[in-house]
Amino acid sequence: IDAGEVTIDGSEIGSVANGSAIGNAGSIAIVADGIFLNNEAQILTSTEVTAVDSTAGNVVLNADAIELDDRSAIAADTTGLGGNIEFNSGTVLLRDNSNIRTNATGEFPGGDIAIDTDTLVALDNSDITANSANAAGGNVIIEARGIFGTEFRPFLTPESDITATGATQELQGTVQINTPDIDATSGLIDLPTTPVDVASLIDRDPCLQGQNSQFIITGRGGLPPTPFDVLGGNAGTAIDWVDAYGLTHTNVSPSPPPPISPSLPREARSWHMDDRGKIVLIAEEGDRLSFGQLDLCHLRP
Repeated sequence: IDAGEVTIDGSEIGSVANGSAIGNAGSIAIVADGIFLNNEAQILTSTEVTAVDSTAGNVVLNADAIELDDRSAIAADTTGLGGNIEFNSGTVLLRDNSNIRTNATGEFPGGDIAIDTDTLVALDNSDITANSANAAGGNVIIEARGIFGTEFRPFLTPESDITATGATQELQGTVQINTPDIDATSGLIDLPTTPVDVASLIDRDPCLQGQNSQFIITGRGGLPPTPFDVLGGNAGTAIDWVDAYGLTHTNVSPSPPPPISPSLPREARSWHMDDRGKIVLIAEEGDRLSFGQLDLCHLRP
């Protein structure tokens, strides 16, 4: 079957060899965008022939989405040699007691199941089984990025199961589930195994720890004051410095600048407003600068 979408509701697509038949059951292959089974629908190939050379057919499905709901099934059951089921799908979803199975009830092993999908979800007691009642279990191989709601178990339970049971413990089949390896420790930083001994940092002599060290005050690093800085006096500061041996060193202040010659321009130190509302700039107490007066209305901050 090659179709855009295949929907089976309450019916089946089947290829069956009954007890009076000679030979094998045929295979079923479907290629579609989506395959949807509901209301006990089935895609089934099986044989009821007990001859050794009688085999159930294979079921091969290729679809973007495969969904089974309400006790639906995709099966290759047999009383002879088991058939096989192969899925290639973006999503496989089983709900409400639906199942995928290649079970054998005769004296023969179960069939094989191979599922290659991005996401496999099985809910509400929906099982994937390759069991044999009287011989060896089959093989289940699942390649998926994520599996939800189901897991491998050694026997069937009321939960959603993946099983490949045989007649005895020695005849158990194999279940192989391959998902991408995720390193849970990636991106983590290894912390030091030995923490810092805080007690060892207490009661240390800072002078001994600081031998041959220097502490330098650079101030503005030689940059002149900005227009927004307050004009100050001598910027030099005398600092007493004590080293580990009790010696005292004094950082000598810079020498005062030479007196300003009366013939050189002098910098204004203050200002006041006279009785005519004019601003007068003053270089020293009682001394007015000779470069005139300013109109208060033309001053700018």
